[in-house]
Amino acid sequence: AGHIGARFEVAVAELNGTGTKPNVASARRWLEGLAEQGHPAALVDLARSYRAGVAADPDPQQARQHYERAWAAGDPDGLVGLAFMHEKGELGAADKARATELFQQAAAAGSGAAQMRLGHMHLTGDSVPEDPGKAISLFRQAAAQHTPASYVWLGHVYEAGIGVDVDRQAAQQWYRRGANLDVAEAQRRLIGMLLQSDSAADHREALSLLARAARGENPQAHNDYAWVLATHPQDNLRDGGLALEQAEKAVAFEASATYLDTLAAAYAELGDFEAAIAAQQTALNALDEAQADLRAELRAHLDAYQAGKPWRE
Repeated sequence: AGHIGARFEVAVAELNGTGTKPNVASARRWLEGLAEQGHPAALVDLARSYRAGVAADPDPQQARQHYERAWAAGDPDGLVGLAFMHEKGELGAADKARATELFQQAAAAGSGAAQMRLGHMHLTGDSVPEDPGKAISLFRQAAAQHTPASYVWLGHVYEAGIGVDVDRQAAQQWYRRGANLDVAEAQRRLIGMLLQSDSAADHREALSLLARAARGENPQAHNDYAWVLATHPQDNLRDGGLALEQAEKAVAFEASATYLDTLAAAYAELGDFEAAIAAQQTALNALDEAQADLRAELRAHLDAYQAGKPWRE
């Protein structure tokens, strides 16, 4: 019906294959039309559609042209795209110095993505002087623009004490800001911190966050919620029936060793040790070579079920 925002969402969905099959040609048609209507962000994604990893037949010069058009139209993320192309050697030999210049220019122009990349570079000393204070300042600038990764990195520096004193309360506050915006990694880290707490209120908040994450179609979210519901040490926070329901949803997506391990824990919480043992043996059989370090852990769970005991974390 001509709604510009809707057209952009459709284009990005087709470009990324989110909620639909990837269709780069169709995405480009939408994006080209939006670019003609003066939509700078469309030019950024149009450029991306010509890059390796998205395009079946990459055209770096087309990508470069569209990024430059985006910057000329006022979108600093055009410079960010160019910076990454120089950094990865998509325009010839990799040029970290040029990439850094472009990241700095884009960050000064207000790009949250550039502020995040430059902040991480200062945190690690990658092509710029290592300066945790500068990194934190850049992360805060990005957070002021609601750049999702900023909440994760600000939480991380306070949790780990990088350039600041360890401050678990500040870390939780940053993770919580991200979690409230449904930033999955911020949710995951906040949940982990809350479950390490001695406070029952923190554990209830963790369960609430797990429940919210599990409302979507993310199998890892279903699995994580099921595991806590099945294995939490506090009786009033466990729910075997809901744990089984969530674990079955995860396994329906993928019968992986870790998801089957959670399914077994849910059966054990319900007292169905025969089903728990069968599921746990299937989980052990599903381990691949890269997961060899999990075998002892999963075997310990099986031993508990064979002894008629549910697993507790």
